[in-house]
Amino acid sequence: MGDGALYRPTPEGIKIIINVRQSSINFVHVYRHIQLPELAELRQLEQVLPRQQGHPYHVVLFIDGFIVRVQRPDGAGDAYFCGRHGKSCDSINVQCITDRYGRVRHIITGCAGSTHDKTAASWSVELRQFLDNLPQDYVILGDPAYRGLHRNVITTFTGAHLTAEQQQFNDACTRIRQVVERTIGASQLQWRLQQLKENRIAAKNGVKFAAQCTLAAAVLHNRFTNFL
Repeated sequence: MGDGALYRPTPEGIKIIINVRQSSINFVHVYRHIQLPELAELRQLEQVLPRQQGHPYHVVLFIDGFIVRVQRPDGAGDAYFCGRHGKSCDSINVQCITDRYGRVRHIITGCAGSTHDKTAASWSVELRQFLDNLPQDYVILGDPAYRGLHRNVITTFTGAHLTAEQQQFNDACTRIRQVVERTIGASQLQWRLQQLKENRIAAKNGVKFAAQCTLAAAVLHNRFTNFL
């Protein structure tokens, strides 16, 4: 997998996180097609999101996660089992960061499917460096699962008694954040390897191949998917 593959023993088993900027896969050149934007590109990507106090946010990217079903790796036990969302299966967690045009700009893959989205996203050193270097008021937008990930990651308000301003903010977030959900859906529809039901991606010898498949699907999406 190259220098970008990070193997770290944990109580849950061996997890693999792949940093797409450093990974090298022999059948695709990931860096050519998936990379976080440079600072000079932010103006082209920003969407202004008003807030109650202070200057408005400038949303440049969106983050969301999904799971991909895999075979149970030999010797892994329940390490990759995920019972969330009514999907009781062995799987890997995939974090997808997109821009307003539906292009995948960063992928974090290989964690067990049961891994919390915020935890999975925190494994990417490159994403953290990108967030650290964002100008003031420039942010990534995610759902409440990413609350506390970084000061430059914003989420919607939660609770039963939201104010009118908070609900208005949530509605505005929902309108612009739909692009990441549509991107994931379009990629899964076009490249059905990520949407297997009974058959699952081969992973008996580990999840490396499954993680490569998710990277390949993201590259193919950026190159050939022309709808959201």
